[in-house]
Amino acid sequence: YIEQGSLLIYRTLPNGRIIILREFGPGNIIGDMGVYAEIQRTASVKAIEDSVLLKLSREQFRKLESEEPELLLLLQRYIV
Repeated sequence: YIEQGSLLIYRTLPNGRIIILREFGPGNIIGDMGVYAEIQRTASVKAIEDSVLLKLSREQFRKLESEEPELLLLLQRYIV
C-alpha cells in the first residue's frame, strides 16, 4: 500500500531497454497478485520520490487467512 510518494513499475528487456508500465501514487496497492498466486514477479518497482509504504508479507497474509478471515475479506474487497 502506498501511503505517500510515487512508484514506477517497469520491465527490463533482454536487450537492456526499459519499458515503463505504470506509475502509482498514494492509495494504490501493488504486488497483490504475488501474495495471492505466489508467482514470480514480472516487473520491477522503483520509488521516483520519497515514499512511505505499508507491507503485508505472504506469511502475514496466510495468518490473516486462518486467524482473521473476516478482516481478510474486507482487505480483498478493497484490493478488487
